[in-house]
Amino acid sequence: MANAKDGDRPMTTAEPARPESPVKRHIFLVLGMHRSGTSALSGLLHHLGCRLPLHPMPASEANPRGHFESERLRRFNDRLLADCGSKWNDWRPLPAGWFRSPEGQARLGEARDLLLAEFDGTALAVLKDPRICRMTPFWQEAIAAAGFRAMPVLTFRNPLEVAQSLNRRDKIDSAEGLLIWLRHLLDAEAATRGAPRQITSYEQILANWAGVTAALQKTFDLSLPRFDADAARTIEDFLGPELRHHVEGAARVTDNPALLDWVRDTYRVLERWSMKSERKADHALLDRVRSEFDAAVPAFAALASLNDQRRRSLQDKVATLTETLQNHKVTAERLQVEMSVARQAWENAQAAQAGAEDRASAATAELAALHDRLSERESALAQRRHEADQATLRAEEAERARMAAETRNNELLAKSLKQMQEMGRLADLAGQTRQDLEELRQRHLEGEAMRRTLEARLQARDAADRALEAERARLEAEINALRSSTSWRLTAPLRTVVDRLRGNR
Repeated sequence: MANAKDGDRPMTTAEPARPESPVKRHIFLVLGMHRSGTSALSGLLHHLGCRLPLHPMPASEANPRGHFESERLRRFNDRLLADCGSKWNDWRPLPAGWFRSPEGQARLGEARDLLLAEFDGTALAVLKDPRICRMTPFWQEAIAAAGFRAMPVLTFRNPLEVAQSLNRRDKIDSAEGLLIWLRHLLDAEAATRGAPRQITSYEQILANWAGVTAALQKTFDLSLPRFDADAARTIEDFLGPELRHHVEGAARVTDNPALLDWVRDTYRVLERWSMKSERKADHALLDRVRSEFDAAVPAFAALASLNDQRRRSLQDKVATLTETLQNHKVTAERLQVEMSVARQAWENAQAAQAGAEDRASAATAELAALHDRLSERESALAQRRHEADQATLRAEEAERARMAAETRNNELLAKSLKQMQEMGRLADLAGQTRQDLEELRQRHLEGEAMRRTLEARLQARDAADRALEAERARLEAEINALRSSTSWRLTAPLRTVVDRLRGNR
């Protein structure tokens, strides 16, 4: 038996299905439309003890808590639908008899191998992929060939909520979403009719998961291994209502004449079955709805084709407008960057101007101070000139005194020059002295640090010496005690060794 690698077709697709194993294993077959709570139901069964596939799909924005279905099985079902000329969101019936054709039977062996690979050694599992709704007989046969007992659980959700969710996630028109909902439920219901099955709804799972679980155990006559208080707390958190984004009342469907009667009748029957019990009288109604729906497919298909053309045209226009908008956005971002650069340059210029103004103010103040000092010097000069004039007058009377005064002035000037030179030398000496003092201070700090280091080392050595001395005293005490407690003949060799260690010999 060859198992397929993830996403690849196996090499032995023509291998016929093996006969059904006499030892039954159990697998819940979750059937329901996309966006209808199939993940919630599968997650519930997982928390109750059912094993998930070996390669589950990762969580996504649409299902942040997980899809609980096999990634390999999903890809396989997409290939099956493509081989039938269909896809996951198609509301047309699949070709009658395709799965009984040689190609379909070859795929049956591959489906069985996928089940065995994904649920190897599992006694209780859960299998979920909304695509199976339209291929239920094929998968029922594959499940039996893999040695499992299939336990179908058909779950549904208000079709208006499903249509809104599909529109939000996949941009599918609401009318088309209702047709997809109708196709999945009609095909799954017809394929599981006549055998034990459970009908439930997304609302019931959220409102009373424990009641749904009890009904499953009764319908299929088994006990789920984790139906206890510990699992209850986990399940309550898992089924939090915050993940339900679209809520519509049942009356918005059953009492809405704008909806197709097929949708209203099917929803009304499923609601009645999920709350009470299944009635065989409703089978004829669902058969009629499915028959009329199948007969109307060609007309719907023509309208859908026209809508697809219009949709593609609109999508092309939207793409063109989006591209234009993106170009405008890029231009706007570029202009915004240029404006930001210009604004920064302007702010820098403003800062430079403010700095220049500050410097100009400082220069003006300095100039005023210079003017004041100049005025003082001019006043002093005027005073000196006046004094010089007076001295000149007095010089005429006392030339000798003037000459003496002049001589004294020259001496004082020379002395002043000498004093100025001495002051310069003293200033240099003071600078050198400050530098020497700084070096001495640094050396003092280094010496102080070295002193503290040496003191710490001496203290450590003293502590070590004290510890060694204490250890020596302890050993001598032990040796003396040993001598006093043991006979001289027995301890003589020990005393010899100790004396040698002490250096007595």
